[in-house]
Amino acid sequence: MNEKHLTTEISKQLGEPERWKRWGTAFLFLAAFSYLLVKLWVLGSMVTISNDAASIWQMIRSFYTENIAPSYLLYKGFASVYPYVWLYQLALIFGVNEFFFVMAYHALLFAYITVIGVPALVKELTGYETWLWQKVALIIVFYWYWNRWYALSQLMVDLPSCAFFLLSIQCAAGISRSSGYRQYGLAAATGLLCGLCANISGQYSVAALCVMIFAAVKLWNGQPLFFGRKKPAGFLVSAGLLFVAMASVKFLNNQFYATVVQPLLDAGHNIAPAKSWMERGMIYMLDIGRLFYGPQLYDDRGHQIIMSLYGVEEGTRLLQLAEAGRYGWRIPDYFRAFFQHPIDFLVIYLNRLIVMISDDCGNSSLRSLLPGYTMIYLSFLTGIRHIKGLRDFFCLKLWLVLAVFATVIPLFVLTVEPRYTLSLQALLFGVALAGPIVPRIIGSTAKTIRQLQEEKISCLLDKPFPWALLGWVVFCAGCLAYFGAICAASNMGTSLLYHW
Repeated sequence: MNEKHLTTEISKQLGEPERWKRWGTAFLFLAAFSYLLVKLWVLGSMVTISNDAASIWQMIRSFYTENIAPSYLLYKGFASVYPYVWLYQLALIFGVNEFFFVMAYHALLFAYITVIGVPALVKELTGYETWLWQKVALIIVFYWYWNRWYALSQLMVDLPSCAFFLLSIQCAAGISRSSGYRQYGLAAATGLLCGLCANISGQYSVAALCVMIFAAVKLWNGQPLFFGRKKPAGFLVSAGLLFVAMASVKFLNNQFYATVVQPLLDAGHNIAPAKSWMERGMIYMLDIGRLFYGPQLYDDRGHQIIMSLYGVEEGTRLLQLAEAGRYGWRIPDYFRAFFQHPIDFLVIYLNRLIVMISDDCGNSSLRSLLPGYTMIYLSFLTGIRHIKGLRDFFCLKLWLVLAVFATVIPLFVLTVEPRYTLSLQALLFGVALAGPIVPRIIGSTAKTIRQLQEEKISCLLDKPFPWALLGWVVFCAGCLAYFGAICAASNMGTSLLYHW
């Protein structure tokens, strides 16, 4: 039985007729939206935990007054303020909770990501159509992981960034399947969304460039043939819209800086630009593996690199200055340090990668780590089974995978905060839960159970050796050992011990 027939049979057994798919998706979208909105409504406020959220909210409340309360988060650009100022004003007009429309906005983004965005990404990468019961799993799993990072309940740009990023991929993927004004509209939308991603704190800058390249190739491939050649006129119009739309967002961000941020700077307020935050973090966070999520994880290798470069006394002094915000590395300084200790930096990057994929609830919880490792393993297994040769690997879809991994580049250079890994987790967990491998496992297991009922247990001896199952055990054990070693080097005491 091939994969398509297998998944179709399983989905029918689980009660999902094809004719209900659209209505079912609409219902799940409404359910995810309503659930998160109710949870946020009960919470009452979206600035109770995060100092960043509280800081920017004070500015949002005073934005249309004569005395704007400045926020250090203005380095993230206009997306740190908009559309929140409009949603706040809307709440004042209707006389409801001042966070109500912001809550609805977050609920809308969450519903899009789980019910539409991630399945669309999985379909583009694997060609597999996600079933409704898999979308239910996405809603449950992503809420369970992301809610504890406060990415859903606090006023942060991480959830909008992830949603805009996935929507930009969805628009770019549809370009080659459209023509005329529809193609022009998708090109412009892709450019706008990539511009939004690239101008929110800089985390998605490289990722947006990857999506733009993917969209440009899609545009060229989508042009009709004219006497055996591509028609350049349609491509030039669409490509022009793509890049002009992206550039327009950069222009708006510059205007925001000139009309909002610069007057605050002229008035004597200290608002550090994104470049200053990055330069400070490149040295100050070199020995910090994880921040603001459970016990802080240390990486002594980073600390010793600084001591090796400057000596113990001077290195300690520079770290103290960096902590106070009065010293930082420029990009040439960072590369100079890298090329003096390249292997050590690569080890630091590998440590950060393990920390990124190891969500332990902040307290070494196996009930969080093991499901996470399992889903990551299943996503890798799906990729391996879809890549038969180099042609399958070096294809246009590779730009999308590179785009997702590019979203976590700042975490390698600075430090790991779980809320910055939303897009990476959307890919890894999404391919596992919304892709073809879980239905295949369910179908294979059901078939084996039927054989055991009909035949003797000896029939298991005729089956192929379960290398994939063994690989899962080895992968989980290796990740637990590596993450456990990182925790053991972080002075966590008994908190490093695994528990359920």
